[in-house]
Amino acid sequence: MAFSWLSTTSLSSADVLAALHLEDTGAAVRAGECEIAGAALPRGGYVIVANGFWHAAIHPPKLAALSREASVVGYTESESVNASTAFAWRNGEQIWQVMHLLDEGAEHLAIDGDAPAETAALLKQAVARHRAEGHDAVYGVPAAVAHSLTGFRYGDDRGLRFTRLAPRTATVNVSGTPITFEWPNERGDLTATLNRALEAILVPLGFDVRRDPRGDEFFRTRGDTTLTIFGVGYDDDPFYTCDIFISVRQNTVERLIASIIPHHSSSSTCNLRLAKIEGHDGFDIKSLRHIEAFVKFLGKKVPALVERCGDVRELDRIVNADRTRIDGIDFLTAEGPIVLAWLAGNPNFDSMVAYADSRYDRREIEGDTPIVRLAEHLRRNVPVG
Repeated sequence: MAFSWLSTTSLSSADVLAALHLEDTGAAVRAGECEIAGAALPRGGYVIVANGFWHAAIHPPKLAALSREASVVGYTESESVNASTAFAWRNGEQIWQVMHLLDEGAEHLAIDGDAPAETAALLKQAVARHRAEGHDAVYGVPAAVAHSLTGFRYGDDRGLRFTRLAPRTATVNVSGTPITFEWPNERGDLTATLNRALEAILVPLGFDVRRDPRGDEFFRTRGDTTLTIFGVGYDDDPFYTCDIFISVRQNTVERLIASIIPHHSSSSTCNLRLAKIEGHDGFDIKSLRHIEAFVKFLGKKVPALVERCGDVRELDRIVNADRTRIDGIDFLTAEGPIVLAWLAGNPNFDSMVAYADSRYDRREIEGDTPIVRLAEHLRRNVPVG
């Protein structure tokens, strides 16, 4: 048997479910009969029970979000390995945890933070029973600590009316494809949702899909330009952030670089982040509505951005804009944008080259730097614009 639960004493069931992105189906069940169930507690407050050790319902981002609204006490155990843990969160942070792992010894109890005062007495009694009777009595200490604070103990649900809970979902139409999603349990779930949206947007634009357990990639070669696009979700306690990455390989640019710098090797001419293009560090995701709004934004933004990346002048505007400084130390991000600036007729080309040249460590360079040699070749042999 393995299960998890959490409870609050000062929030209504509606507030708890909203914070955890769950909804009450109203179907009466017993705890353990379905994946997630909830019930009002006799002392006030609400308890949520989930099947599974360290179930996603009690993952830290969810505990952090809920504990910003009210104090949270929770518990999880796995009978198969005799592991049990009680914990409490407040103001977005864990304030204590009491954990027993039989693998660490029959009298093991790890205590982090300011655990309840009764913990010491409960441990002393359990150790005495273990020494007298031989069984793993300390296994029950975390459950006893959680029970002392909430009045709830899994398996003793007399007088409680549990109902089945389900994740809240939202549906958004992307390029004619309905995408249904729920609040992510981990950042990989958010990444998967983003890539489902990108697939609906990009496949009709001629992109192929490269499947990967870590996240799909979408790629297309058209004319001189190869694009690789993927979405990523990030943990940003207590919520998430996300971004879309675009790797651009402009083959004319790469051939020009290779003709002057033979050992040049790069998988891309430039790497773009949608958040940076939009003037952000990342896109905050704090609710299902945020995900829905971001997916709709992708449907409007990405097709136009893809087309801009296929045009040298537009790509230069995205990558270089009006900047005059580009770091010559990081060759992979200097050479591509500088050649792009020349091909696009960027008026800041000379100042970009001068600044990049000034950034080189000349202790191992004889004569002109690669940037200067590249710029001179462009001036002599390649028509501007």
